Amino acid sequence: MQNDTRTTAATIYSPANFRLRYEPVWLSLGALLLSITLTLALLNLSGSDPRIPHQDKVLHALAFFSLTLWFAQLFRGFWKLVLIMGFMLTFGVTIEFLQGLTAYRDASKMDVVADALGIGMAGLLSLTPLRRTLSLIERLLP
Repeated sequence: MQNDTRTTAATIYSPANFRLRYEPVWLSLGALLLSITLTLALLNLSGSDPRIPHQDKVLHALAFFSLTLWFAQLFRGFWKLVLIMGFMLTFGVTIEFLQGLTAYRDASKMDVVADALGIGMAGLLSLTPLRRTLSLIERLLP
């Protein structure tokens, strides 16, 4: 009987049986996060004075870490994670390309490296139980 319980628990968290009750809300929030990231990346920030060395690289890594981890919770499974990571890297490269088209921002290869580091760290954490955070939050919601 105990073996059946383990099988059931494993089945609940498998990608095939995975569904979030508030999936449309989580997807909408994810789209909003992508939009905010794109908007902030294209704003004219010429007056900003970084207080931390390489602050922009830290922010790039943190932003892409957060985005990747968010979407990895919505679309589970190894190959979906690979696709999410590929999409996020493409998104980062696209942002850099668009920044290069502006008169007030520069495209930076090191920004893409920082994006990739954030994406990679989130990808690794997505292979841990941390990927169930939204599921746990949903258990607390009505």
